Amino acid sequence: MAWEMTTGLVPFGRGPVRRILQGHLSLPPPALAPRFAVPAEFDAWLLRLLEKNHRRRFAFAADAAYALRRLAAPGDAPPAGVAGLAVTAPPVALAPTATLGPPALEIADALPGLGVLDLETMPLPTVRAPIPVDWRHDGPPTDAVRLLDVGLGLYGMRAIPLVGREAERDRLWGALREVDHHRHCRGVVLRGPSGFGKSRLAEWLCIRAQETGAATVLRAVHGPTPGPAHGVGPMLGRHLRCLGLNRIEALTRCEVELGQLGLTDTDDAAGVVELLSPTSGLSKEGTRRIRFRSPQEGYNLLRRWLARLAAERPVILWLDDAQWGLASLNFAADLLSREDALPVLVLMTVRDEALAEREVEAELLGGLLERPTLATLDVGPLAPAARPALMQALLGLDDALAARVDARTAGNPLFAVQLVGDWVQRGILVPGPAGFTLRAGARADLPDTLHEVWSTRIGRLLEHHPPGVETALLAAAVLGAEVDAAEWRGVCAELGTEAASVLVDDLLAQRLARCDAEGPEVRWAFQHGMLREALERRAHEQGRLHTIHRACAAMLASGAYSHAAERRGRHLLAAGAHETALDPLLQGARERLDAGEYDLAEALLIERERTLTELALPEEDVRWGEGWLVLARLGRLRGKYEDAGRWARRATLGARWETWAAVRAMAYLEMGRLDEHQGSLDSAWKWLQRAEKVASQRGERAVRAQARHAMGNILLARGSREVAERAYRMARADYEQAQDEEGVGACSVGLGRLAKQAGRLDEAVIHFRDARARLDAQGVRLAVAVCENELGELARLRGDLEAAEAHCREALHRNRVMGSGGAAFPQVNLGLILLERGRPVEARAELTAALSIFQRQGRRALIGAVHACLLPCCAATGDETAFDHHFTEGMAHLAETGLSDLDVARCARRAADVLAERGDAVRARNALAMARAQWTALQRPDEVEACDRLSSRLEG
Repeated sequence: MAWEMTTGLVPFGRGPVRRILQGHLSLPPPALAPRFAVPAEFDAWLLRLLEKNHRRRFAFAADAAYALRRLAAPGDAPPAGVAGLAVTAPPVALAPTATLGPPALEIADALPGLGVLDLETMPLPTVRAPIPVDWRHDGPPTDAVRLLDVGLGLYGMRAIPLVGREAERDRLWGALREVDHHRHCRGVVLRGPSGFGKSRLAEWLCIRAQETGAATVLRAVHGPTPGPAHGVGPMLGRHLRCLGLNRIEALTRCEVELGQLGLTDTDDAAGVVELLSPTSGLSKEGTRRIRFRSPQEGYNLLRRWLARLAAERPVILWLDDAQWGLASLNFAADLLSREDALPVLVLMTVRDEALAEREVEAELLGGLLERPTLATLDVGPLAPAARPALMQALLGLDDALAARVDARTAGNPLFAVQLVGDWVQRGILVPGPAGFTLRAGARADLPDTLHEVWSTRIGRLLEHHPPGVETALLAAAVLGAEVDAAEWRGVCAELGTEAASVLVDDLLAQRLARCDAEGPEVRWAFQHGMLREALERRAHEQGRLHTIHRACAAMLASGAYSHAAERRGRHLLAAGAHETALDPLLQGARERLDAGEYDLAEALLIERERTLTELALPEEDVRWGEGWLVLARLGRLRGKYEDAGRWARRATLGARWETWAAVRAMAYLEMGRLDEHQGSLDSAWKWLQRAEKVASQRGERAVRAQARHAMGNILLARGSREVAERAYRMARADYEQAQDEEGVGACSVGLGRLAKQAGRLDEAVIHFRDARARLDAQGVRLAVAVCENELGELARLRGDLEAAEAHCREALHRNRVMGSGGAAFPQVNLGLILLERGRPVEARAELTAALSIFQRQGRRALIGAVHACLLPCCAATGDETAFDHHFTEGMAHLAETGLSDLDVARCARRAADVLAERGDAVRARNALAMARAQWTALQRPDEVEACDRLSSRLEG
């Protein structure tokens, strides 16, 4: 349009539509030939609007308007800061000038590793309109023209303007400006009863921010029954335009979109796809999954994406109905707890009456509200002074009718909107001299509650549809606040009806539903949660609610949907099929646990435990034990060993019953793993032996493989290499039979460590490379980081310190990207590398940091090892007090746990050499005693003899 206004022509001529489309898609615009004088850089401004790549255009209309206003008048010199609207040659730097807003990421930082710059695809410099000081529109207010004889037919399509709430809007706009100014994450919770406009306020802020170019908006929706659109994962999918794509298509889209943001790590796109559509095991579509081992892995990926997105302008992260989003609340807590710069405004809407029913979410939100970075904004009835404006904004009611509506709705805007909407649908309003009024003879009952209004509107909506349409509508409500069209069709098929598109059209026309750019044939949503709840109540009153929940569970039984097991279990509970719900709830908890979503797994397990209690199942029922074992594993993975031990012990006690035979081996295995994690190797060995025996008797190959694998770890820690190797190889054979590639890779790690301990370094490298390849194919990123660290350690032992440092830093990078506590291991390795390079002070800093991590984790064997590794650092710097402390602690932990380790032996001997050279014979002999014990356990007689020779010289 701008091109045609300037030149009188369209840029790609007229003619066949196909040719015009081809020009817009692939041809460069012709030279601009304006019919009148234009600013010097007007052509660059216009060409940027016509860029083929959307990332090279202006991000917001406000940015384009701002840049246009900044252009000089024809004949004047351009003002400073307007250059950079287009790129015609490779520039030296592509950062915008300060007058165009905060600097964006430089291209070298945003797109690492691209090599030659591709001017056709790389982003142009950011042009950003500054955030207005005030949210109010510039210029004097204009009164809308009131056409009293038109508008009723379009009532459902009109956007009702927000009235009043001036103080609330000031606070929200101020929070957004503060986030932009200070570049830190802040949060606001909009809370109050239903219908008073919390989501409307949040929506207003998002729309106003987009109008002014003030922020990028992301919205996560939540419901009491999590569906495919629930939470921050689908929010990410909507922004990246991945919803509705299969995994291969989504991966391709994510690689492009994230790559343009500078997130070019090969795991990033796969990780995003996993957040969008979790899988169990390898995808049948040929894309491997990324296995998140802790919530922090997903949080870190989302944070890095947000950081790139917020580099140009702040982000508003709207968590709508956050009382139903436990995972989203946890992510918000993570964002708000950080001190690093991240300009994100976390906006949460919370319904008080719904929060009262969600104990876990209420506790979490209560803790969040104690943070200084989170403010609360209570949203109550609309102020009396603003209510007349609402009445006029709705339709322009005459004063008498407006007063009746105001008196009944008492400042509840949603109540007023729906009440007037019902009158419009009934056709009882007519224009009068002072506004719309009731048609002569029409009766306008004023219901007492908003629920009555919803019920009336639902009834009138269904009057013109056949009976089966009501069933489809009720089924949609039971599915959740957002309705996936494919799931809706599946449930309707189970109920013997059809998902009627004409029904959705009516809902959209009456503003009872909404949909985004995908269209209702893909996904649509109820306009307000209270409408969905009214439909659920209608289904309950008709005695059909249980039937619909069963149909939803049947639809999900195929497992082809996101979180199908968990959702199926919840639908079965709602259908009253409590006992049938136990297995899918357990499966859902295991899937959440495997994905590192600990809080969600715990919530499912608690719900299942409550159901077991309500069913009054006898204690001999094995389903008690199945849940306890998952709770024990959950506690162990969280590092809450006391909780884990309590559940594991209960499971082992129950294992005495014959009815528990199916979980007996797993109960013993869990006890053994727990003791192994805490360094109680003798006790762990006994439990693992029992697990291996029972699993062999019952033919439970997978459990036996895990028991043998853990036994190999203990044997290796004690220096029994030959027996450990047999255990690893037997475990590997079991894993191969079970087609468990992750288990096979884990055994390769064990065999690599065994070969390293025996001094067979070349063999160890082969094992670790095999493990790295297998584990990387499975998306087990934490284990891949372990392999990198081990390869770094092997390079160090072989004297290749450059390669050692490269592997070590790669391992550190992977751990930090994941937010894993496993970063302590490469940190120890780095400390040992620095020690060998003659930098004991730096080495001590790295080792001390790793020691703190292990102490927080309660890893007693590793604590002892790091104490020993610190001995040569203290010896080299002459810190006798610290040496004595680390020696005492190291000896105590090593004796308690029975750990034998090559680095412990080497560091103790190194410390002895340094102390002997300094003439500190007493401390040198202490270090030699530690070294000699380690070499003996490692079956290295040559080293034992060398220790004895030095000890003799010291005594002489």
